[in-house]
Order: sequence, then C-alpha cells, then structure tokens
Amino acid sequence: QLQKLSKAASRSCNIPQISTIPRNSHLVVGHLYKHPSVNNKNPLGKLPELIYKNRQNIKSVIFTGDIFYIPSLEKWNQLKATFEELDIQYFIAPGNHDVGINNGPARDLFRLVFKLDYPFIWKEKDSIFLIEDSTINSWHLSQKSLDLINKNKSINSVLHVFTHNIILDELYPYANSKIGKPEKITSVTNIFDGLEESFSKVRIITGDTGAFAFLPTKACYTYKNIFSIANGLGPRESNEILIIKDNEIFSFLF
Repeated sequence: QLQKLSKAASRSCNIPQISTIPRNSHLVVGHLYKHPSVNNKNPLGKLPELIYKNRQNIKSVIFTGDIFYIPSLEKWNQLKATFEELDIQYFIAPGNHDVGINNGPARDLFRLVFKLDYPFIWKEKDSIFLIEDSTINSWHLSQKSLDLINKNKSINSVLHVFTHNIILDELYPYANSKIGKPEKITSVTNIFDGLEESFSKVRIITGDTGAFAFLPTKACYTYKNIFSIANGLGPRESNEILIIKDNEIFSFLF
C-alpha cells in the first residue's frame, strides 16, 4: 500500500526517453535475468549486442543486481570475458539471486570471481558514484557507506547511490520480493542522516522491480533534493534501462 505523500514529495518519474545512447554514458541495468532475450543458452541475452553497437558511447555499465537467476562459475566467467572483449568497464550492486542474502555458497562463488569490497565509491568531475551491497545489509545503507558519503560530500556534486534492494520505505510496494526484508525499512526523510544537504542532488537507483507483469519497469519517489528510482527488466515487450549522462537520467528502450 502506497503511503500518503508529504507536500515535499512526488511519485512522478519525469525521466526523458531517448532513442540513441550519447557519448560518455553510464548504462544502468536492473534484474537482467528477467529480460525476454535471456535464456539458459544465452544468460546475458541481447545486452552484449546493445553494448557492442554503442561501445564508442558507453563509459560503463552498472548492474543493480539479479544478473542471473541461478549463478554459476561459468556464467560469472562469461560475464567477465564478455566485458573484457567489449573493453567496457562494469560495476555490480549484487542482488539476492546473485549472492543470496547471507554468507553462503552463492556469495563465496561471487567473491571468488570478483575481488570487491563493498561499498566502494568513485568520482567523475561533479559526479560521485557509490555501489552498495544491500543484500548483506538487510536492505539498508551500511555505516561504511554513510562514512564514505560524509567523507566525499560536496555541495557542487551529484551523489548517485546504487543498490539492488529498494532501500526506501516509500518505494517498497514496488519490490519484486520480500527476501531478506527487515521488519522496518528506512524512510527517505532520514536515510542519509542529513548528509543529503551536502550535495546539490542525490539519486538512489535500485534494481529490484519490474520482474512481473503487475509491476512497472520503473517507479520513482522525490523528496527535496533526493530522487529515488527503482528500475528493473521483466517479461514485457517494452523494457527500459537507465542512462546517466552528465548527471542527467534518461530511459532507453531495451
């Protein structure tokens, strides 16, 4: 059930849709395994084809989780090999299908292939990007994430936070599943403990929606300078991925 909006909030996405990928774009892909082009023989579907055709314009691909329905060493190595061949940088905010929700075989396998320490952050001009593993943090930002955000605060920069799980209570109704969900999810009003005021804008981009016909491919929530969007692929003819270009967000049919 959707909560009543405060005067400072909105559920409108207002994301322009574009038909071509501009230069120096970041592609954001959520819930890839549900795309109609994905199957057992082709676990990445048409994504490599899309990237190859636009490789001169793509700076990186950011996965917001659930890349594979059932991951394996072969599939993870295929992902690595594909991006090495494409010569495109990529980042992963893992989902529950990728690593599970606790420490276990799926997470051990992921860590075997990807030597990543979550959360991690990087900067590009006036953009700051943070990748969080929300599966191990019970759908929350970790204290380490908040510390990194505090350390890198800049009123002239836009902060982008990427997770798999929907970490805002206001967008929870759009989540694909409740796996690993805590009893209480943080509200947008206190998710950053006031740190949002140290940035010109804050974007929270999550990938756990859209997997079923009754869910939208994207859902949004705006509160003051915080814009949150849940975006994921599903079994529909018209899916959308996100494109970040010069701190602007666009949608692209995929």
